[in-house]
Amino acid sequence: MPNVNLAGNRWLFQHLTQSLDLRVLALLTRNPGKMMPGPISLNMNIDTVLSQSFVKFDETLRDGQQRQIVIEIQPVDVFADIKAFQFGRDFLRSKGYRLCLDGLRPESLVLLDRELLGVDLIKLFWANTVPAAANGSVRGFTEAVIQAGPERLIIAHCDDASAIDFGRTHGLKLFQGRYLDQLLNPGVAIRN
Repeated sequence: MPNVNLAGNRWLFQHLTQSLDLRVLALLTRNPGKMMPGPISLNMNIDTVLSQSFVKFDETLRDGQQRQIVIEIQPVDVFADIKAFQFGRDFLRSKGYRLCLDGLRPESLVLLDRELLGVDLIKLFWANTVPAAANGSVRGFTEAVIQAGPERLIIAHCDDASAIDFGRTHGLKLFQGRYLDQLLNPGVAIRN
């Protein structure tokens, strides 16, 4: 379906990501030691976290291995069913997993309180609008960055040095993106 924008229909995208979650869990469950030799981050839906497939995956992990896994949840998934999120969050934390609220924009960052939601990390997507937000176009942005915490706010989609420069200027320490991938592994082709 080359002409279909899967991300254009939120519920179709949600269904596809839930199916993908289950396939990833099935693959990881077969041999977690080989598939996860070190720290890993998994994008998951709350429904997946609450599924029997996730429980089965958790049972295959070595003691303490959960502490090396960050589960990333989208804000729309959190607020679609806040009670399910709270239950899933408490379950994950009791097992030792860390949680990351993924996919924030400057406008949504100012609306969310990391501590109140009970997540360990927040991921802000870098865009050219982020510096303008810091300079006042989004009221409360700088305060939200400070409140999130420099060791708990990840700037993602860093495709050039400007994102890193911005983050370092604001005391941030966590970055993710293609620019960093190229710095860490020069010459490795980047694939979409």
